[in-house]
Amino acid sequence: MRKCSTAVLTLAMNWATCVLILGCVGAGAGAPPPRWAPGTPIPFSIDRRGENGVDPELVRRAFATWAQASDGALEFREAAGVATLGIRVTFGPNLSKFGEAMPLVSKRTGFIVRADVEILADPPGDALQKKLVVYLTALHEIGHALGLPHTDDFDAIMYRFRDPMDAPRYFLRYRQSLRTAEDIGTNGAPGLFAADRRALKERYGP
Repeated sequence: MRKCSTAVLTLAMNWATCVLILGCVGAGAGAPPPRWAPGTPIPFSIDRRGENGVDPELVRRAFATWAQASDGALEFREAAGVATLGIRVTFGPNLSKFGEAMPLVSKRTGFIVRADVEILADPPGDALQKKLVVYLTALHEIGHALGLPHTDDFDAIMYRFRDPMDAPRYFLRYRQSLRTAEDIGTNGAPGLFAADRRALKERYGP
């Protein structure tokens, strides 16, 4: 994609900061919502520098959860190195939020071609809490990387945290579905809800 100036739209939130970076011509009124090109596997990479002991398998589970929810519409492939195009996941020790996502939309094609996702490397809590927060944050931010917006539906991973007590309530609800850390991201505790599946189908369904 040729170099050009960009327009940046920042959406403030409590869970994370989502920044949509557009090509020279932004997504104007009437433009289709951003998404990845259909039928093409999406590469991703996990930069383990600065992860502070975070298990990258939690991020892989988040990708697998979205792939499974898409009923075959989405396929992710982990890159051997840093993904130039695709979704790049990094870990930050000093984020003010749980995570951030920055999708990049190509002016030429109108599709998302790259997304940078950063996750808080050391969230507060005990060992199980840290793992589930990393997983749920990865799930939420990958949702943004796929072009999904926030929702005010508390029963959704794409929920927009509004109240200071939203995060404790949200994480506690998920924790109550777990027996051990091995349950995180499994079919019994995917972290996705009907609202998320509907939004995904609207964006990537037939």
